[in-house]
Amino acid sequence: MAENTTTYPLPAWRRWVPRVGAVGSLFTTACCIGLPAAVSLVSALGAGFLIQDKYLQPLLIAFLLITVAASALTYWSHRNPIPLIVTVLAGVVIYWFIYRDYRVTIVWMGAAGLVAAQVWDIVAVRTCILRAARSTLMSTQ
Repeated sequence: MAENTTTYPLPAWRRWVPRVGAVGSLFTTACCIGLPAAVSLVSALGAGFLIQDKYLQPLLIAFLLITVAASALTYWSHRNPIPLIVTVLAGVVIYWFIYRDYRVTIVWMGAAGLVAAQVWDIVAVRTCILRAARSTLMSTQ
């Protein structure tokens, strides 16, 4: 990992947007592959029309793009490219294996990769912030 580039805590929206995008992507993925719990929840909320592919496909694309863009924002803080690369690859795997070559097992592997990338991203951001705080503390002594 490169040198610390963050000298202050990230704004809350830059910390939470990747996670919200990932959760939205995972929920949309669950609806796309027909997970009964997700489909039932959507129907119970009165949004049963959302379980049609003409709505799910653009919704999935939007959530995946939000997740990738937000991961790119956090990358600029911690300079570790691996969480961003894994996020992009997981998004491609999820989309491809839902809409081009339907394989549920591979979709779930992509979803696990997306979750792993977001956890890694959280750890990288927190580590970067802690290093910045330590270096500020050391420089004031």
